Amino acid sequence: MSQPPQNINFERCEDEPIHIPESIQSYGFLIAFNYKDLKISIVSDNCESVFTEPLIGKHFLEILSSDTNERAFLEETFDRVTKTKIRLPIKLHLKASMLEEGAAIDYLAVVYDSGHNYVVELEPATEFRDTYSAEQFIKLYAMSIAPRFKEMTSLREMAQEMVSTIRYLTNMDRVVLYKFNDDYSGKVIAEAKADDMDSYQDLYFPASDIPAQARALYKTNWVRLTPDTELPPARLVPSTEASGREPLDLTRSLLRTFSPIHLQYIRNQGLRASFSISLVTDGELYGLISCHHREPSYIPQDVRLQCENLSQLFSWHLLAKEEEIAKHKKYATDEAVDAMLDRIGPANPISRVVKSGEKAFLEALNSSGFVYYSQYETITLGSTLPIELIKEIFSKASSQGGFPYTNDALYDDYPEARQYGIAGIMIIPLFEKKQYFTAWFRKETHRVQKWIGGGLVGNVLYGVPFSNDNVLVADVVQKTVSFIDTSSICHLSCWVGAVKAPNGKVYGAPFIAEAALVVDPATNTVYTVDLGEAGVNARYAGATAQATGAVYFAPHASGAVVVLDTYGGDVVYYINTDYYDYGFLGITAGLDGNVYAMPLEADYLLILDTATWSVDTTSHTFQPGEIQAGATFTGADGRIYGIPDLGNLVVYDPATNKLDRSIPLPDGGCVFGGISPDGVFYCKPRGSVALLVIDTNSCSPITTTTTTTTGTTTTSTTTTTTSTTTTTTTATTTTTTSTTTTNTATTTTSTTATTSTSTTTSTTSTTTTSTTTTTEKPPSRYLDCASVSGWAQRGTYQWMSFHFHETNGMAYAVPGYADHIMAVNTQTKAVDTAHLYVGSAGHDQVNWSGGALIGDVLYAIPWDHSAVLVANVVARSHFFISASFVCPGGACYSGGAVGGNGKIYAAPFDVSTALVIDPATDTAATLSLGAAGVGGDKYGSATTDNRGRVYFAPYAKPLVVVIDTLNDDAISLIPAPATGSFSNLALGSDGNMYSAPYNAHYFMVLDTTTQTISEVVHGLPNDIVWGATMAGADGRIYGVPFHGYTLLVYDPVTGTLNADGLVPASGCTLGGISPDGVIFCNPSSIHALLVIDTKNCFPDVETTTTASSEATTTSSTADPLELEGFVLAYEGAVPENTDSPLRFGTAFDTSARLATYTNIPNADCASHCISDDACEGIFVWHLNGSEKRCLLLSSLGQPIATGTVSYSFVLNG
Repeated sequence: MSQPPQNINFERCEDEPIHIPESIQSYGFLIAFNYKDLKISIVSDNCESVFTEPLIGKHFLEILSSDTNERAFLEETFDRVTKTKIRLPIKLHLKASMLEEGAAIDYLAVVYDSGHNYVVELEPATEFRDTYSAEQFIKLYAMSIAPRFKEMTSLREMAQEMVSTIRYLTNMDRVVLYKFNDDYSGKVIAEAKADDMDSYQDLYFPASDIPAQARALYKTNWVRLTPDTELPPARLVPSTEASGREPLDLTRSLLRTFSPIHLQYIRNQGLRASFSISLVTDGELYGLISCHHREPSYIPQDVRLQCENLSQLFSWHLLAKEEEIAKHKKYATDEAVDAMLDRIGPANPISRVVKSGEKAFLEALNSSGFVYYSQYETITLGSTLPIELIKEIFSKASSQGGFPYTNDALYDDYPEARQYGIAGIMIIPLFEKKQYFTAWFRKETHRVQKWIGGGLVGNVLYGVPFSNDNVLVADVVQKTVSFIDTSSICHLSCWVGAVKAPNGKVYGAPFIAEAALVVDPATNTVYTVDLGEAGVNARYAGATAQATGAVYFAPHASGAVVVLDTYGGDVVYYINTDYYDYGFLGITAGLDGNVYAMPLEADYLLILDTATWSVDTTSHTFQPGEIQAGATFTGADGRIYGIPDLGNLVVYDPATNKLDRSIPLPDGGCVFGGISPDGVFYCKPRGSVALLVIDTNSCSPITTTTTTTTGTTTTSTTTTTTSTTTTTTTATTTTTTSTTTTNTATTTTSTTATTSTSTTTSTTSTTTTSTTTTTEKPPSRYLDCASVSGWAQRGTYQWMSFHFHETNGMAYAVPGYADHIMAVNTQTKAVDTAHLYVGSAGHDQVNWSGGALIGDVLYAIPWDHSAVLVANVVARSHFFISASFVCPGGACYSGGAVGGNGKIYAAPFDVSTALVIDPATDTAATLSLGAAGVGGDKYGSATTDNRGRVYFAPYAKPLVVVIDTLNDDAISLIPAPATGSFSNLALGSDGNMYSAPYNAHYFMVLDTTTQTISEVVHGLPNDIVWGATMAGADGRIYGVPFHGYTLLVYDPVTGTLNADGLVPASGCTLGGISPDGVIFCNPSSIHALLVIDTKNCFPDVETTTTASSEATTTSSTADPLELEGFVLAYEGAVPENTDSPLRFGTAFDTSARLATYTNIPNADCASHCISDDACEGIFVWHLNGSEKRCLLLSSLGQPIATGTVSYSFVLNG
């Protein structure tokens, strides 16, 4: 993958050079010209829409009308702005002959000095309501306001008058007065708004909302207008790159474009227009009057400049009133304290005086509580901390030498203060060497702060910060709130959107931050994941997660989708897309395994195929900005929903690849939102006081049609019902097959409004049955039977085959790259990756591949190792059997299986002979395969059939090798198709062998009776796809994915292949299936195990098994337990025996085992024993719902307790 396209990006808003954006808002025009010769050198590119010829190089006065008085005044204005460095308003009349037809002639303008250039900004002189009346009102108001302000007693009252006046003038939806604190955070102290607008009254905002360089510009430019956040900017030409000039300083500009960060900030509030007026006192920014509008709103330049004059008047009166209030408060405080002091005397001690005037005393000092402490007396008023805690704080302050001691963030240093609600304290000592003091307290101030996106983990909601310095941690059940500090990482517009990943952590998509934020609920800590080149000059907004552990970030201003492998150590990948500013705001994982994003400003629906990591940007396209989707989500019906800013719901159906925009919305403009487990989406629309609720279970249904050919003549009746409201449909189909087949579909419809029905009848020469079915909730392609569990080292070939202990419920995995045997509890899925250290070959290669577990001993087949690993997995000891005579290194053997004679046979990959391991003597030997041993990459792993024959799967060699282990290792060969590779064979419950393709275009079926191969071809890709094949507990054959996430399922009964289901991980090689039908493997895609319970993959389908001529499958209950010539000696853990389950002591002793038969009737097994003179008894063992083994034993031993479902039969006599 390549680096995403470049785009200016800053880690913090403070770093953005907002005074030199090289663009203006396109509702006006800019012309810059040199001091000396007045020749135009820079213009905004929208000038070409007004002027008939290029302006660069022309004398500025040439473009004006011939009015000499105007020119003379203009020249004087140039001189004044140079001397005073201020911006001055002027009116200009342009030369009509230079203008496009219909262009305005009269313009309101301002002129200012920008270094080496004069800059003139022009706006057409348009009417605004009644502009003259507005100007006159402001002038009259300015003359009359002074007496009115004098009468007001509070800042809030004055502020309310100001915002009401500005709203009257601008007609905007909401106007607030925002007062700065000393740290430049702020509070809304007054508001005037439309009734249906959210209130900002008394809300607090962090200093990072208006960074330092923005505050500096607010002191220079007292009024700033954004008439429409969606208005495209006008670039300055020629560009700095083309001309080599310095960027034009637009500090004094009225038209300067806003930072993209600020524009998004406005959009996130559901607004389209804003207007701000600075309040400056003594050269410092006192506050802002901020005007908000939900629709585009233009305020003419002259009205804006009159508002600027008014703001200067407001600022002076605010300062005067604040000084007046402070003076009055000091006087009142002095009076109250003096009055109390005057009352103190021998008969009236200080405690009595203070207590009697408690309210006045606390109010005078703006305090929530007070404590006076000495060894003689303690006085407490109002809300305070316990004396012992205050003394602790006093002692610490004394040791640090800091008095008077103040702390306005007491919770950080003394968390126990939280339970008393005391957030601030001031302590003043009364005596130098004694612990006497007075202490003043203030309660916490509740502030509303901003987070965008988060994840709910249990009862705790984690909100990732957008314009905040903390992660929000809210227990929504206990109703408690805490925070995790992120101030050292990012301050403003940091992360937009978050998701809880399958690993339990919450991942935040970086907006201005260059790193993803990760919140770990287990420790309540955060860390970041560096996105590398994908995080440079790029922004993301919105996150989604899949069961695979993959987290996806939507490209907001980026040319890539970012993917984090959260199970794989947060490894970062990125997938290139078409680049867009403000491209997407939200992303969703579909039920089909793909990922989707509805566009914000982009011109396409983003469809990401997670199997191939390819992006479709062409199937569904729009005009840029046409959709404006602020939320994308997946419905319960499997469709993808986009919530637009305006207009109808946008719905995409992945099943039909169709887009629908016919469903109207009562309110649009949602940003994010959320969907419930039962498929109901909730969001808070911009511009609405109500929630938007979309029940995806009730949206228009998906209709599918299936066709089956059965005969020669058909009459087909199809009934289609549509309803404008709620519809309940019941369909019944009856089919009778003879010479003529008739299919009748009966539809019963219950509605509450208009219903129309149309019927069509057709006759054809082929008997066809058409059934139309309506599915309200198609299932997710992710299979419920598949999950990830535990933790295991991520990486291809870390652990290879899994082997299951017959009694202790554990599985043991053969190490590939790993240097330990892994142990897995098959019930709890607990993983021990360091169960037994066995070392490695000392180089970066797979050590062992496949093996066999006999009793407690695991035999591992060497791949790139010079020895067979022999490990007692219970005693945790091991040794090696040298195989250097045949495997000095390299890709030697690819797996093995236990033959009917108890020996292990390993399939050769790059060596020429099979390896035979004898567990009885712990020795290894070779078996020549003749011509079948020639060549490289020959065979996959090995499997044993019901007759004890071992089969090697064809890899690069188009042969299946069959070794008859009960007939002197006689070798036979079964030709396979010349193309295609297979990793292993699986023994089905019908006694045949099956294999999913590793790199082939067909599924293999091997008939063990006829020793022939047939192909099941269903358009499978000729690519490396499935790394292991298993026979499930339900009789089906499962192909576990190596590339991609598709589970391949073959049903031997119906002969059908199914490749519709997805599993949450890929990269499996070999693996294993437990006796109860659960597949385990170590995928390369995640730090976990992939677990597939084959009993539950198709729970609603009745399963059957087919018996071959050699093996007939019957259930344990149907198979007779009374066998002629045998006595039932012991019952294992069967339902009818719960007291003392027993089995033969030699049941799992391979030295006592004569033969093993799978899935044959008990009577047939008994006949085999009678025919063998060495047989003393049979052990019948039910491994799972479909597999039963019958073991012929030469000795029986003493009975031992067992947990197996089994029966032990002794030969009678």
